[in-house]
Amino acid sequence: MNKASASDYERYILLTDYTKIIHATYPGFLRLKELMSSMNQMVSKQSNTYTYNGELYVSRLTNPEISKIQECLDTGVYSSAFVILLTYTSPL
Repeated sequence: MNKASASDYERYILLTDYTKIIHATYPGFLRLKELMSSMNQMVSKQSNTYTYNGELYVSRLTNPEISKIQECLDTGVYSSAFVILLTYTSPL
């Protein structure tokens, strides 16, 4: 599969193959997309707070960590940064 032409969901499935915690389910993918949207807003505002499901949270993730996680999702290439997300969030 050409990762450059793969859909977001296909890249998500590729990444989940490297973890034992995240399972390649479509509902999990949707929750991750929603969470990353909130986290990326936090990065763009240079803030450590974000709103998720109408609640305000303070993130323990740094902006560079969030950017690395997003890079994994954008490319479909696994790195240990992807697992950092699991450390601070509930199972997806």
